[in-house]
Amino acid sequence: MTSMVEALAWDTEFWGVATARVVVADGETPAALSALLTTAMGEFKFLQVLLPLDAVGLIVAAEECGFRFADVRCLLDIPENMPLPNTSGEPSFVAASGDVLSAAAELAARSHSISRFVSDASLDPQATSDLYRRWVLRDAGAHGWEVDVVLDGSDVLGYVTYGVDSAGEGSIGLIGVAEAARGSGLGNALASRAVLQCRAAGARRMTVVTQAGNASAMRMYRSVGFGVVSMGCWLHWHLGSQG
Repeated sequence: MTSMVEALAWDTEFWGVATARVVVADGETPAALSALLTTAMGEFKFLQVLLPLDAVGLIVAAEECGFRFADVRCLLDIPENMPLPNTSGEPSFVAASGDVLSAAAELAARSHSISRFVSDASLDPQATSDLYRRWVLRDAGAHGWEVDVVLDGSDVLGYVTYGVDSAGEGSIGLIGVAEAARGSGLGNALASRAVLQCRAAGARRMTVVTQAGNASAMRMYRSVGFGVVSMGCWLHWHLGSQG
């Protein structure tokens, strides 16, 4: 694979500016990355690049082009041969639709305070809240994806989005828990639900991405069997924001 710039259609529509992700090949040199980033900066207004934490030369090259640190990304997985999580005593789950789906999306808008988008001062905080609202609705309409919720009457206490791709890999998209239900173990139950449903749909491996600084999410995923596979450094660049 060679390094490339991948235009992001959904992100471009959402943020309202031409947005792309720079995909960096193994063995890329700082000089080549600088050249690629410089070219992309002439074509897009919001760029994102994920680099290995130990790739100091590449990180410095990106920063010299005006990119700024956004977050540390953690990829976690449960391999195929790992036992399924214990689900005894778990709550009842409902497939979200209609008003329940809308309520789950509103919960998402309030729940995600730790992310690379929230930490990016160049992005409007209201827009980042709306990003997670739209994310839940997008997952609900995506092929092979589901949104499940736990209800207390008509109130959504928590939700999880999950799906299985054509290669047989399951993944968790988002998990959110209402403030009133935090500390109850509901997050663990939602994560377990996603793992079990994806396994039932044929997933051989489960993955999830979170932030290294999100200690509660890291504890939750580890408690149901996920382990860290890799960590990377997200850097963002916005036209006119170089400092």
